[in-house]
This record gives sequence, C-alpha cells and structure tokens, in this order.
Amino acid sequence: MEKKGLHGSFYNLIKFLIVSIIVCFLSCQKQKCPNLGDQFADFSPIEWLQAPAQSIYKLKGNIILIRWWTDECIYCVNSSDALNIWYDKYHSKGLEILGIYHPKPRGRKPNMEEIREYVQEKGFHFPIGLDLDWVNLDKYWNACGEKEFTSVSFLIDKAGRLVFVHEGGEYHQDYHEGHEDCVKDFYILDSTIQKLLEDRNTRIQR
Repeated sequence: MEKKGLHGSFYNLIKFLIVSIIVCFLSCQKQKCPNLGDQFADFSPIEWLQAPAQSIYKLKGNIILIRWWTDECIYCVNSSDALNIWYDKYHSKGLEILGIYHPKPRGRKPNMEEIREYVQEKGFHFPIGLDLDWVNLDKYWNACGEKEFTSVSFLIDKAGRLVFVHEGGEYHQDYHEGHEDCVKDFYILDSTIQKLLEDRNTRIQR
C-alpha cells in the first residue's frame, strides 16, 4: 500500500510538472500587445498604396500616427477629417500618418478599386497599408484580449516608442451634441502631437 501511494504521488507530481511546462510554453508563445514606452515592433509585410512599404524603423526620427480604418464604418468616416487636418498641419514638421485598412467582417475579400476610390474621396495623401488578413491588427491589438473597436490609433515618438493609444471609435474637431468625448480626444491627440514635434525639432536644432 505504501509503495502504491508513493508511485501515485510521484505520478501526480510528474503530471503537474508536465501541465505547468505546457501552460508556461503557451503563455510565452502568446503575442503581447505593446505597452506605453515600449519600442513599437515593425509591421509584418503587407501591401501599401500611395507609397513604398513603410517601416517603423526607417521612420525613426519622425512622429508616427497609425490609424486602423475600414469602409462603411461611421467612426472611420467621422475621424477622416482629423487625419487630414493633422497631415496638412504637421507633416512638414515631422509627423508621418499611416492609415491601415482592414476589411470587415474579417475574411471578406474587398474590391481594391473601391478602396482606392474611398482613399481619394476622403482626400488621404498619406500611405495606406492593406491589412487584409488582420495580421498587424492582431499583432498589435487583438492579441491581448477582446476589444470594443478595431479602429485603434497608435502614436509613436521619434525614438520609435509607443506614447499614446486611442482605443477606437472616433475623434473630430467639430462639436456635435453627444460627441463631447470625440472632441476631447481630438484635442488630446493634437496637443500630444504638438509636444512630441516640439521636442523632436528642438533637439534637431541643437
């Protein structure tokens, strides 16, 4: 009886160790979303419109705003003016805007000509990445849990570090009743961009 008890305890210990190793392995394999202050990992390869392939590494020294958007999304439509305002106002001072298109629902095969027409209609002059399989959206955003929005925005400083995350929905300059948070978010982003550009350009002048 004593030997059987010892064998049983040893078996349970081995089983516990194996399960622990498997859990640890799976946890290590799970993609982590970037945290504020982290170096922002470069894009997984995707096709780009209006520009050659973009790279976070090659854009270091500039301030980078990345916004995921899709067609037939009211939040994306309402935020498009803000992207154009910032591009016109700050691009010459060192702001790079990257619009990343992702089709909805996931897996839908979009009409490429319609995407190009949408980009022209909205007056986007900045690079547009085509994240058709959500590879980068999953990598940066969906990997760390279920999200309310996929229209996320990331603001990256001149050193390539993540400094601000807008978790989706919309932001715009014009006030509409019930959209107080959207206007507030616009000015938070605007002031953050200004501060980052001031720091970048002051150091360049020195």
